[in-house]
Amino acid sequence: RLRAEFREQTAELRSVKGEVEMIQKMLHQNNIRMQKDFEQWFIALRKQAQLNSLDDETKRELYEQITGTSAPRPPSAAAGPGGEPQVNEKPWELARQQQQQQQPAS
Repeated sequence: RLRAEFREQTAELRSVKGEVEMIQKMLHQNNIRMQKDFEQWFIALRKQAQLNSLDDETKRELYEQITGTSAPRPPSAAAGPGGEPQVNEKPWELARQQQQQQQPAS
């Protein structure tokens, strides 16, 4: 009778041990995934901060280099009140906004 009870308890412990090991493996994988996601997010944030520190002419030059096309240069009369740019004056801004809209929210 004791031997049967011992076998039952041992089998239950083995079952629980397997579940615990599976959960530990999942936690480890999730930690790795979270670290990678954070690193990607942080790199994107740093790139964005670097882009924000550039002046418009430098952004325009980079855009032209990347796309192989020239960015439209509206006449100064096309500027809005206070010299604010009109829509599509900065195609790199439009491209950035479209990229942000395509990224799933976390």
